[in-house]
Amino acid sequence: MSRLVVPLSEAGMVDLPLVGGKGAQLGAMTQAGLPVPDGFCVSTQAFRGGMSEELRDAIAAAYERLGAGRVAVRSSATAEDLPDASFAGQQDTFLNIAGRAAVVDAVQSCWRSLFTERAVAYRRDRGIPDQSVAMSVVVQRMVDAEAAGVLFTINPVTGAMDELVVEAARGLGDKVVSAQVTPDRYRIRRREPHDVIQQEGEDTANVLGPNVLAELACLGLTAERLLGRAADIEWAVAGGRVYLLQARAVTAAGPRVPVVRFGSRWNARYAQGRLIFWGNYNLRDTMPYPHSPFSWSFWNYLVLPSIYRASGLLRPEKGDDCDRVPAVADLVDGRLYFNMNVFGGLAFSRPHWLAIRVAGMLDAELPAILKEVYKSGELVPIQRPFGLGRWLYAMFHTPEGMEQPVFRMTGEQGWRALERCQREVDHYSDIDVRILSEEQLIALARYFATDYVPKTIIPLLTSLPALPAAILLSWLLGRWGLGELFPRLISGLRGNPTMETALAMWDLAEQAGPEVRKIFAQEEIARVPEALSRSEAGREFRVRLDQFLAVHGHRAVREFDFSCPRWREDPTFVYESVRNYLSHPAGQPTPREHYERQLHEHGMAKQAVERAVRHRPLRKLLFRRLMRVVESRMPLREAYKFYTLLGLARVREFLLEVGRRQVERGILERSDDFFFLTIPEAEKIAMGELDRTWVREQIRLRRREFATYMRTDPPLVVRSDGKAVTKPVAPGGVLMGAAASPGVARGPARILFDPTDGALLRRGDILVAKFTDPGWTPLFLTAGGLVMEVGGIVSHGAVVAREYGLPAVIGVKHATRILRDGEMLQIDGGTGEVRRLGAAKATA
Repeated sequence: MSRLVVPLSEAGMVDLPLVGGKGAQLGAMTQAGLPVPDGFCVSTQAFRGGMSEELRDAIAAAYERLGAGRVAVRSSATAEDLPDASFAGQQDTFLNIAGRAAVVDAVQSCWRSLFTERAVAYRRDRGIPDQSVAMSVVVQRMVDAEAAGVLFTINPVTGAMDELVVEAARGLGDKVVSAQVTPDRYRIRRREPHDVIQQEGEDTANVLGPNVLAELACLGLTAERLLGRAADIEWAVAGGRVYLLQARAVTAAGPRVPVVRFGSRWNARYAQGRLIFWGNYNLRDTMPYPHSPFSWSFWNYLVLPSIYRASGLLRPEKGDDCDRVPAVADLVDGRLYFNMNVFGGLAFSRPHWLAIRVAGMLDAELPAILKEVYKSGELVPIQRPFGLGRWLYAMFHTPEGMEQPVFRMTGEQGWRALERCQREVDHYSDIDVRILSEEQLIALARYFATDYVPKTIIPLLTSLPALPAAILLSWLLGRWGLGELFPRLISGLRGNPTMETALAMWDLAEQAGPEVRKIFAQEEIARVPEALSRSEAGREFRVRLDQFLAVHGHRAVREFDFSCPRWREDPTFVYESVRNYLSHPAGQPTPREHYERQLHEHGMAKQAVERAVRHRPLRKLLFRRLMRVVESRMPLREAYKFYTLLGLARVREFLLEVGRRQVERGILERSDDFFFLTIPEAEKIAMGELDRTWVREQIRLRRREFATYMRTDPPLVVRSDGKAVTKPVAPGGVLMGAAASPGVARGPARILFDPTDGALLRRGDILVAKFTDPGWTPLFLTAGGLVMEVGGIVSHGAVVAREYGLPAVIGVKHATRILRDGEMLQIDGGTGEVRRLGAAKATA
């Protein structure tokens, strides 16, 4: 018997082969009396037979029985919404469809979505043969939703069984499911009366009152009982009534054990049977993105062991093997994390109060987490990772190319070491990569990893005394009644190359004449270089821009990511930044004028302290010594990045040349495929020792894995058992972070996730970001204030914000998710307060 169309009221789980997973679930919910909008299923029989006049008539008749009007048309594959594979988002859904012809077209579009690249890849990943899957289509009456969203009967992040999680937004729920908006979030107690545990966001508060939330909870729990396991439901609220739009079993929830690639075999063995903590503090604002296989092998197998050897902790002449000693870092879910058990042992993290104070300067979110971790006693640093003999040797060992042991190096010696690094890069810049063999190019990449990069990081270690010196200076000034001078004493520090890059870019813009300014104002950015080439003034400007790129062009938006083009390769971001700078209001202080004022205020603050302690010799001595440490060593934290990246830009140039040649030989499909190979694999390919088919398949798999990691939002601290480690979120209209740069600013929030979107930032906007690395610096001139989710007072964003005099608050947990783009904010960079002044405004 032919069953082309099946009413939902007649469908059930036994009909899954006929109506698909979604149709079967909704049919079962309808028969159980749940408030499911009326509808019908176009069966898999119809799918296999194709669109015919008989089927068109059957769909039209069923549509008329629904009362015509607007309907939702949803895919329902036979392998969809099952306990082990939800297929969420893999097939298409169409809303607000009206008219018989439009419904038929939507059904056919759903059929076609079964064979999109994403759906085929999803099935392949789960071993589901294409020929085993058929498509049904669910057609239901549309609900004029006042609010809609999803509900989980288990916390999908923490795995907590005693709470339900609701995500909601105004209007239709597809905006929540497809991540088009940041939803309000409600955590609700599982037991009656289903009280709200926590609420984030207030956009739906007047629709989702306590009674509606309680009804939603009951609906979700009923669906859970019918499914026999934790449920994920989509719902809508219209006219005070709750509707169930979809129900499926939760296929992935709870603590997920992280995927870890250990930095050494020692780390892997030590982790067996132990609870390990990882933290990406002081990494997530410089390396916030996943590492490609080449990048991980570059840092872990070449750079970090070389630093151990340079510091004297690893002695190859004694038979030391880097795989037999603790590694400070592991790759956790694709990102570089410090192994806190190892790092704690290396850093002698006692007393805890000192470790917490230092942690606060590195990352504002970290102290609250560390307090809880230390209090629980679960974090157990390894005991004496290196013996006393190694430490004594390391203390008095002088790395090759250095003037003396690291612990005795002065700030001035650190700067001289970086100058030598500059000369070394200049020497290798004269090499024509086209005349070198692949083996030579890879050998040069190895050289920069094992010899050059450690030379730039040794001066970074020289900067470490600046942190405790700044902490002690802050404490002493507070005791002396001079605490208000501290922010000015740690700003206006000379020698910050990132600041110098931003100022050089400003100078470039300031030199633009009327003709060049007109081109930037009228042309699209992509056409600006060509337009400049058509006039004498434009060509002169391009010469100055080339001079800028010759010095600063090794930087990039995601500059520690090898796969990201340098400014020298693609100067689009520089052009966009110059256009932003050209909109600077006449009569307002320029960045260079402001920087000079910061230098002046720094000097005035020093004089004020000197006057206050002029009759206290011990205080005067302490102050002068601490200031000498801060002034000479703190800028080294930013300087090492500048000089490290000089070397990394050369490495990228070598690798792209290798990749280009391997594309010509048919080994790789794209030159940047090279970044998805490890260094040993790259060397074997150069010698013809790896199978071409295997290489291409591995690259495809690794690109897919890399894309998955790019979609994740990594936490600050990860536990090996997968349990979440978070800091509580401040409720209400005031969010609290940490003070980073003093001043009060008011303006609309502009939430950006990538500096390449800087064209969306308008003058005076409050820039809200997860983090800011040096690639974001040009945007600081346009912004009226800065809010960051991560970072400490010595992180890049905080340092540069102070130099610009830009009010900044850091460590505002989930700021990019809680705040709405366009809503008015007032931030106080002196207290760490972010105040929400009004609802989000529409943005152009």
